[in-house]
Amino acid sequence: HSGFALAFHLHAVETHVALAGFRIFRDHQRPGDEAAAVLRPALQHRKLVQRKIIFADHFLARAGLHRLGKKRADFRQLRQHFELIHQTGLANFDAVSKEAQAIIPEGFKKYYHALSFLNDAELACAYQATDFVISRAGAGSIFEIAALGKPSILVPLPGSAQNHQQKNAYAFAENGASIVLEQNNFTPHFLSEIMKFLFSDQIKLDTMSEKAKEFSQPQAARIIAEYLLAYLMQ
Repeated sequence: HSGFALAFHLHAVETHVALAGFRIFRDHQRPGDEAAAVLRPALQHRKLVQRKIIFADHFLARAGLHRLGKKRADFRQLRQHFELIHQTGLANFDAVSKEAQAIIPEGFKKYYHALSFLNDAELACAYQATDFVISRAGAGSIFEIAALGKPSILVPLPGSAQNHQQKNAYAFAENGASIVLEQNNFTPHFLSEIMKFLFSDQIKLDTMSEKAKEFSQPQAARIIAEYLLAYLMQ
């Protein structure tokens, strides 16, 4: 089976390929208010202050939080309007937390949440609570984003096997579901400008959300199972 139409077209001529989607394992139906305790600070601030919440996957830690801190004007724009839930990865947590303490002004630290690792339940809550996602472009991440219809920026992993993350990202963005930002272009100024542009245009964000949902294949597991059963019954 294949989750992406591109792979379907590449292989359908030579073999039997079904465009089934990608099986996701998280329970996305739970309300954001049921978030695990680790996420409650972000949700509580959201109720008190009209800020948009961004969820950033752990690649941002490797790209370097300090890159956002160096351009003070751009960083100021981000911190004034957004709240960040940042999954840093276990290996980066200590370094990123110290860096955040150094570059984020005291009054804005409550809007930045560095978390080393989120389990399935916590990650489902984070996706549910967030308004926007910045992520790598693995198939699992893309279909998580699509399932909830979240607007997103995808940063493909350079050097991924057969360049699959770049292909995934552009396939998802082709119909307007996301914006692809190559890692070499992941600069504070560029990111700040993109975020300002997107959040000044609610129609654009709504369209991205709708296109993401259109990309989703919510019955992927059922489709795969039906194909397997049909094959076994032959």
